[in-house]
Parts: sequence; C-alpha cells; structure tokens
Amino acid sequence: MRTTLLATLLLLSLWACTPDTDPELKAIADLEEKVERGASNDKIEELMGLYEKYIAGHPEEVEQNAQFLHKAAFIQYSGHRYASAVKYLKDALRKFYQSAKTPENALFLASIYKNQMNNPSVGDVGYYAFLEAFPNHEKAGFVRDSVLTHTIDLAATIDSLRSRIYDESANRYNAEVSNEFIGTCEMYGLLLPNDEKTPDLLYEAARTAGYIRSFPNAVELYEWVYSAYPDYDKASQALFMMAFTYDNEMRNVDRAKVLYEEFLQKYPTDDFADDALVLLQNLGKSEEEILKNLQKK
Repeated sequence: MRTTLLATLLLLSLWACTPDTDPELKAIADLEEKVERGASNDKIEELMGLYEKYIAGHPEEVEQNAQFLHKAAFIQYSGHRYASAVKYLKDALRKFYQSAKTPENALFLASIYKNQMNNPSVGDVGYYAFLEAFPNHEKAGFVRDSVLTHTIDLAATIDSLRSRIYDESANRYNAEVSNEFIGTCEMYGLLLPNDEKTPDLLYEAARTAGYIRSFPNAVELYEWVYSAYPDYDKASQALFMMAFTYDNEMRNVDRAKVLYEEFLQKYPTDDFADDALVLLQNLGKSEEEILKNLQKK
C-alpha cells in the first residue's frame, strides 16, 4: 500500500498527552484520520480550526503546538496552498522557536520559498540562516553540499537589497525589490531571532512594507518588533506606528484607539507621546472637525 507523505507525518506525530485522555486531542486525531483518507476541503478547514483553537488555548504546549503547525503546513502544502503553508510555518518559528521541530520547520519554509513560491533568493537566505542557526544539525551537511549552489553573504545581500528599494530614476519604491527585502528580513528574524541585528531588520522591513502600501504586513512586523523585543530602542516607535497605520491607512479606528491608549500608558514621556494624544483625541473626525477644534484653542 502506498504511503503518503502526510500519512508518514501523522505516524510520527508527537502528542503532549494521549488522545484518549484529552477530548481536544482526540477530536483532532479523529479528524486527522479523515483528512488523511481524503476528506473534503470543509473537513480540512475544520481541522485547521481545531489546530488553531488548541494552540490559542494551550500556548505553553511548545512541542505540541509546533507539531500541529508543522502538520497544518504539510496539509496545505499537499493541497498546493503554499501561501497558507508558509503562514503556518512562520507562526511555528516565531511563536515556538524553542521547539525541537524548529530546524525541520525552517528547512520546510526555505524549500517552499525556493521551489514553490518562485522566490529562490529568500529561500537561499533561509538555508544560509539555517546553517548559521543550526551548524551542527544532522541535515546541515546536506544543505551545505547539495542544496546551496552558490555562496552568499547574508549581510551583503541585505545591504544590496536595501540600496535598491528606492528607484531614483523612476522616483518611486521598487515593489519587487522591497518585497524581496521584506521577505529576507523576515526569514532572518525567524531563524535568527536572538541575533543583535534582528530587531533593526524587522523594523526596517515594517517601514518598507508601509512604503509600498502593504499595510497589513507592516502592522504585523511592527507588532513582532514590539512584542518580541520590548527592550529594543525602537519598540515604542513600533507601537506608535502600529496605531498610526491602523488609524491613517487602514481606517480601523477601534484598533488604533486601543494602541494609542496603550502607547500613552506605557510611554507617557516618549517623543511621540504628544502626537499620540492629539491623534487619539481626533480619531474618526473629519479634517473639517479637526480644524474647528484647533481654531477653538
């Protein structure tokens, strides 16, 4: 009988506790069996929902959650939904980096970028970052000798992309180069989260996403900087920029209000505190209303 890659994955699953003693895990295991036998897309989406619900409810289950995200990525990959697979792998690396599954998730992510997402440069950055992060891993030799076809300098690659983000001859930002720069910085941050350059690169990536009007990506990156690197000297600016982007670009007043208030509570003496207060007081108001209020003062 032919053994599928997904079936092999399921056989190798690691459980935090047995499905028989945990109703959530039993429900997941039962649905996994149906999906492995060829269930409908509705069942696949149901399984994804169960994974996500379990992870949200058990954030401390590092190994289990990394395993679930890996399986979710594999299921999406098997259905040729590569962007969804990438999302799950990014979540696994960002949220559960300490898991033993991290090297495998990193290689999986690099492979998808290189072979399925038509972005071999970001894939290669992933492989090189993998070698830097896990030089003694059992697959390091294979990656070094058989996967990578040329040598790259990560710092030089990032510098080169940075220098080409803005096209002076066309007087505009180059979207293709900008997206490659963002992807490279993300990959670097996912695989080397403790590197001293990582928060700077993620902050630069967030700003670049804003330049090319990729606002959901920008706020996601700002949130990453703010939550993962609270001692970083631009953490407060990352929070302010999250609020500002929700306010001015995404027109999400409710979310902007929460973030402006959080900023003012946490950083009352910050250089941007006065700006945050004014923006908060004028949330949702038209330009005419704002002008009238200013004239009254």
